[in-house]
Amino acid sequence: MRLYEYFADGDKYRGLRLVWPEEDLAHLNFLESLNGRRLEAEWIPFKVEIEPKWWKRWPDLWSISSRPTFNRRAREVFEPLLEQVVEFLPVKVVNYDYELFFVNVLDVEDCVDYERATWRWVEFEDIDKLKLIKKYKFHAECVERKLIFKVRSGRAWKDIITERFVEVTNRHKLKGLYLGRLAFLDDTASDE
Repeated sequence: MRLYEYFADGDKYRGLRLVWPEEDLAHLNFLESLNGRRLEAEWIPFKVEIEPKWWKRWPDLWSISSRPTFNRRAREVFEPLLEQVVEFLPVKVVNYDYELFFVNVLDVEDCVDYERATWRWVEFEDIDKLKLIKKYKFHAECVERKLIFKVRSGRAWKDIITERFVEVTNRHKLKGLYLGRLAFLDDTASDE
């Protein structure tokens, strides 16, 4: 099984520009704090602009600061499959009448196989040491039933999607996903 870090394809499809909150240190710290906790009760919708490049197509799968963001159609496809592992939070589009949802991934499980992964300790001034993963390896039994989950690498959290997520995307012809492979689960496959 292949695993991927979630990315929207900004080369072929329109992107989003964050209007509020500003993309500053406080916003980046907020994104780093998305560690699986529910946000619905405290959520204040992000405000975004859709880039006006007419030659680019409209995707179903977007991203805000590399975090999953879905349109209404993608939400309707994935909601029954992900109801216990994500929450869909509204996003305010300021330059179009268009519905978007920030996908807060709640499924945080340390599925990394540290014996086979390549990683190193990194020290931060304000917190203790954290593992910075350079080459991922995962425990198969931990991820085989998942569609999307979150793992930590240093201070950051990465949203990881599985081959099953990609299959659902392809079956429903959802557009906008960029697939840069992160890891294989099968040791017999080359992940160089």
